[in-house]
Amino acid sequence: RALIEEADVSVIQATPPTWRLLLGAGWEGGARIKAMCGGEPMPRDLAEALIARTGSLWNVYGPTETTVWCSAQRVDAPTSPLPIGRPLPFCAMRVLGPGGLPAPFGVVGEIAVAGPSVARGYRGRPELSAEVFVPDVVDPASPMYRSGDQGRWRPDGTLECLGRADGQVKIRGFRVELGEVEAALRAHPDVDDAAVLLEDDGASATLVAHVAGETLDVGALAAHAAERLPSYMRPSRWSLQAELPLGPTGKIDRRALEARQHAPVTAITRRAAPRDDTEAVIAGIWAEALNIPRVGVTDDFFAVGGHSLAAAHIVDGLRAAFSVEVPLGALFEARTVEKLAETLRTEDGRAPCELVTLAHGRGTPIFCICGVQVYHPLASRLGGDRPVYGVYLAQEESILREAREGRAASLSVGAMAEAYTDVIRRRQPRGPYSLAGLSFGGVLAYEIAQRLRDGGEEVALLALFDTVIPSGLRRAPLKWARAHLRAIRRAPLEEAKRAFRRARGGDETEMVAGVRERAYVAAMRRYQPRTYDGEVLLFRAAESSFGEGWVATRDGGLGPYAPRMRVFDVPGRHVGMMHPPHVDTLAAKLRRFAAPV
Repeated sequence: RALIEEADVSVIQATPPTWRLLLGAGWEGGARIKAMCGGEPMPRDLAEALIARTGSLWNVYGPTETTVWCSAQRVDAPTSPLPIGRPLPFCAMRVLGPGGLPAPFGVVGEIAVAGPSVARGYRGRPELSAEVFVPDVVDPASPMYRSGDQGRWRPDGTLECLGRADGQVKIRGFRVELGEVEAALRAHPDVDDAAVLLEDDGASATLVAHVAGETLDVGALAAHAAERLPSYMRPSRWSLQAELPLGPTGKIDRRALEARQHAPVTAITRRAAPRDDTEAVIAGIWAEALNIPRVGVTDDFFAVGGHSLAAAHIVDGLRAAFSVEVPLGALFEARTVEKLAETLRTEDGRAPCELVTLAHGRGTPIFCICGVQVYHPLASRLGGDRPVYGVYLAQEESILREAREGRAASLSVGAMAEAYTDVIRRRQPRGPYSLAGLSFGGVLAYEIAQRLRDGGEEVALLALFDTVIPSGLRRAPLKWARAHLRAIRRAPLEEAKRAFRRARGGDETEMVAGVRERAYVAAMRRYQPRTYDGEVLLFRAAESSFGEGWVATRDGGLGPYAPRMRVFDVPGRHVGMMHPPHVDTLAAKLRRFAAPV
């Protein structure tokens, strides 16, 4: 908010949840601002609020597979549903009826996108690619992507998007296959059947699990889901039933389940109720941020669907309610309303929280660098008798805050490593030390290890998870040439100029999405690694992608500086390797080197 106001920003693009955060922070807008909303359907109340605060509001649409926006519609008066407009230049949009042929005006069909913006397919998933990346029904020489969204042409030539055609939904910008969540729940031995539905009240979307069985416990089901699913795929509400309603064909009657969505859920009453005003206020803030009816004082933040955006919302709520600045680290460490309330009572919420316990033990610790939540699934699977800590710096909160404001923080690998080293040595004054880090956290762990060894200490474990420095990225000439020649052939002169600039190596940061990631990339570019003669373990994600036309070297660029590097392949993508099911493979490989010291 502060950056927008200070810099006199005139164009802002964000998803509906991000717009709501901005409005909740008291942003008043301005007549010069052009607002764009996309990524998820724009609720009518949000459209009304943005129209009142901006000079113009645009509803934009476009799947990731088509290089983002494909259509746009100015919104002057909210309707339901809001049209997504007409195709943008050099992008063709279709509505496919039965048989995959273009549907007439007003007839509902599947939205498809054709033209040079369409991707070639999903890396390493040829069967799925063949299903959705097909020749254009109008121009077979052009690629077309079948989005799975339902839509129809309106009489004025604009397009309406009417939701998903299959079991795929969006939760906080992540695509979720409901069938995957249901399969994970059915794997529980006490579950006879399960169906998962999306609940969207216009403010945010959550998953509701309807589970059938004789002896079911919500706590056990939530723990089961946490072991197998990333946080954004875990249900936020549970409905326990003797059996699920079936239709005439014997399939689950989802319409009947939808009618039960808002019925009282008896499982919720098992949650421990607040015992005083402090706990009651905190529980209310959590429930609002997580978009669930109520929160028990002993519910684990991650188990009930907690994520970084919700955490930021909770911190804002605690600031307003108690007039204190609660570090995100304190929330991650407490993880329950009960413990967070105790923190507020005894420490006024301002005590530094630098080490977040991810797993308990009596041996020497394993320190996970830069981030907390992402390491939780791995820590819970390592076993043994070693504590695992997520090292959390106050600077990380500043980075997150600046990213939320649209600013990329100016970071130094050396300065951050020095601060992390101080925290680690306060907890463990002498070696041997064990360090681990994902991506940019791996670069920091590498530099921390250098500093510990410079001080005469032993580093017994240095594990890097899919860490790649800029020198470890290479062009994939054939892949790059095909994509860009196609764009040059079809695009106007201005697009050809942009393609030429990219060919000369400009704008490498386009490979990394997000403001925080850009700050990390800039810091890595300024960083000059030193030779490290200890053992380095690099666990590579087999399906990582670093942008169109880029691939990573096997050693991630650190090989020339780490002659004793050992490289291990782990299935999954960059962050996906840290979540089920791939994290099981990662834990098994790492466990060989993480025996108690």
